[in-house]
Amino acid sequence: MAFDKRLPNTERKLRELFAKLRARHGTVLVVVDQPPSIEALLLTVARVMGCEDQAIAELELIVGFDDDLAGEATGVANRLHGPVDADPPVAGAVLGPRLQHPAVLTLLERLGSPTRIRKAGRRRLVTLLRPKAPRMAERLIDEIFASLDEQTVTAPDAEEAALIGQRLAGSLTAVLDQRKLPGPPRCAAASRPHHDLQREIVTRDHQCSWTPFTGSSAIAPLS
Repeated sequence: MAFDKRLPNTERKLRELFAKLRARHGTVLVVVDQPPSIEALLLTVARVMGCEDQAIAELELIVGFDDDLAGEATGVANRLHGPVDADPPVAGAVLGPRLQHPAVLTLLERLGSPTRIRKAGRRRLVTLLRPKAPRMAERLIDEIFASLDEQTVTAPDAEEAALIGQRLAGSLTAVLDQRKLPGPPRCAAASRPHHDLQREIVTRDHQCSWTPFTGSSAIAPLS
């Protein structure tokens, strides 16, 4: 939730406010968008009270970096569709919609193509994928083999496609892993000052995404 109201400008009242918010919501994140001379008292009291603080510029940098990674992941996934769909197209229809799932990426990175997947055998594949998809591993392998059984011919460039698929799957895994790296709190909000000492205090009960301030709470659930 967000506390989007005019804040007090005395230490005593700030302490009372932070104590109330912490008692009600737990950890409190203070998002600051003011000159240092104005924000000093608020941040000093917030830190003494055990709240977390984050400057808007730092949040913009974090969000921009994550957006770059998301765009890179989409681009690599689009290129990965080529080799996956090529050998054979039926299996590509099973794997294609799940290309960013850890189990599918593990499968492609290790084996590269549906043809190599068939040669590996069901038992080995289920063992390989179960740590990444405990409930989906057997069903996914069954769907892949059912689709492979519908097509008996092999594309002439199957091995080349497998090699490309392995490399692209590895690249996509690396990009997605970067988005999972621990860092500053992902729950944040952006506010633009419309009166003195305007702040937005955000409690971390819910994940939030960056949303421009519109005059009310600037919190939106992550999709």
